[in-house]
Amino acid sequence: MVRWMSETGHGSLRRLQAHLCWLMGADASTASRQRAGLWIRDAVTTGRINVDWETGQGKWVVAPPVLATLPGGHGYAALIGGRPHALERRLVDDPVVHTVRVVGATHHFPSPSAIFVEYRDGDELRSAARRLGVPLVHEPWRQLSESLVRIKPGVETSPPVRGGAPIEKWDAQSRRFTVFEIRTAWPSGLYRQEVFGRFRYALHSQDKWYKTNHAEGVYIIAGQNDELIRWRPDPTDPASAPGTLIVDNGVSLPDPQRRAVGLCTGLGPKIGKHSRNTRYDNVPRDIAEAVANSLRQPLTLLLETSGGENGI
Repeated sequence: MVRWMSETGHGSLRRLQAHLCWLMGADASTASRQRAGLWIRDAVTTGRINVDWETGQGKWVVAPPVLATLPGGHGYAALIGGRPHALERRLVDDPVVHTVRVVGATHHFPSPSAIFVEYRDGDELRSAARRLGVPLVHEPWRQLSESLVRIKPGVETSPPVRGGAPIEKWDAQSRRFTVFEIRTAWPSGLYRQEVFGRFRYALHSQDKWYKTNHAEGVYIIAGQNDELIRWRPDPTDPASAPGTLIVDNGVSLPDPQRRAVGLCTGLGPKIGKHSRNTRYDNVPRDIAEAVANSLRQPLTLLLETSGGENGI
């Protein structure tokens, strides 16, 4: 699938979902399309593709392949972006290239393998990049975190249409949308309504409506005490080593924030076995703080590993 995307270059999200379902031997049910959507989201997280979710039915374009350094400097760099056939042929013959099978959640489509390049110093890393014919990028995760802007409501828009498709309102306690029956006035909050096969999201605040999307809208209406984003240091080196960014179940990071932390490993997130939290490993604390600040949230620090977090 990665090679097909790399050679094709771009296309519609609807066709990409259909190709994924066909390749995985899945039917065209809503559940299969959701699994394909999660696969595409992880492809964005790990820097394989860029997606414009707002254009018509959505468009994707493959990202150019680059060799990216990782936090901690443990002697491995990640190959991110597309993998056209010519590059894959060079990968097979290079002795410092390692292929790592990625084990995702059981309800996801299988994730593509990750590619890492082993090196002892900068000269070896630059030499490997030249052999593979790809640019070398230092700390793209830091560059992305520094470019994050604080989210805010979009332009003013109209309210959901009464008498149209069911109107749903975000319930912060259950972390899901539930059907909302409008009677007299609209309470403040995040709403969605299906329009021409896609959900339209809108924020209601102080008698005005604002355009938004699912991921950003949840953080905009969240309180400062919700603790949606947490960071746990590495227990072996809590003072300086990268740690783990934990995002609550039912909440997702927007694309820019998700990619900033996803490129810290090049492996994508992990889903907790019990709590269903989403976990991003090898994330430096300052990167986690930049992500939380851009989402108008405080970063909750987990200074000790409690029994409740062991199951994530």
